[in-house]
Amino acid sequence: MTQPAPQSNGHAGASAQASRPGAVVSGRLGITPTAITPPMALNGAAVLHFADAKQPDVVLSLMARALDAGRSAAEKASQIRAALLSDTTLTEPARHLRIKQEVIRALEPALREIDAKTDAAQAEIAKIRDAIASPALPTGVLDNFVMSAVLTRLSGMKPAERSKVLAEALANGDDRTVGIVLTSPPWLSGLSQNEHDLLRARFGLQRHAEQMKRVERLEKATEAMTRARTATESYAAGMFNKALADEAELALQRTAAALGKG
Repeated sequence: MTQPAPQSNGHAGASAQASRPGAVVSGRLGITPTAITPPMALNGAAVLHFADAKQPDVVLSLMARALDAGRSAAEKASQIRAALLSDTTLTEPARHLRIKQEVIRALEPALREIDAKTDAAQAEIAKIRDAIASPALPTGVLDNFVMSAVLTRLSGMKPAERSKVLAEALANGDDRTVGIVLTSPPWLSGLSQNEHDLLRARFGLQRHAEQMKRVERLEKATEAMTRARTATESYAAGMFNKALADEAELALQRTAAALGKG
């Protein structure tokens, strides 16, 4: 888990308590700490929002499950924090160090799972894109000759004529011509990179519309996962005072060093 960002709040007064939900307070002040609500982005609904009800998607379901598990972990971390803030047996620095340790212990596995499911979705997107990138082409000497002839002919055409020929090939299901162009570098057929990318996109939409829609759903879901992860990192950072936690950690290191010398 990424080290939470430094926090400036040690003890929050009444005004800070009102403006910042879950501001760090001390149990010794007679204030009952309030639990911090997990970020809204940390919710499976944020991913399932993009699902197609008619076509259940296992990848999306697993992503949603990871976010729900992360929310449960965040709620647990908040409860532990509230209990530690009320523990008057600890010094203030020790209290914040304990909170830091417990927050990391609670949230780190959840963040790893979010990362894993995000990676799985991105791998699925890459797999789909690769599968629908172009028509499958037969191999052989004759096909190699045809490929060379098609590319030579296209590269010699004027842009408007070439665009018309490729549009007709796509509309008529001429997979050989379209496939030759899409499996070759753009310059061999006289296309720019943008024209090549546009032809690939048009091919995907025409021949693999459902798969393209699934890619779009998965891409939006991965963006939601990234937002949830970022929000969770910020949530974790706001649960303790880093300066006080660092102070306690340094004191422990000094004590350990002194005992070692002894």
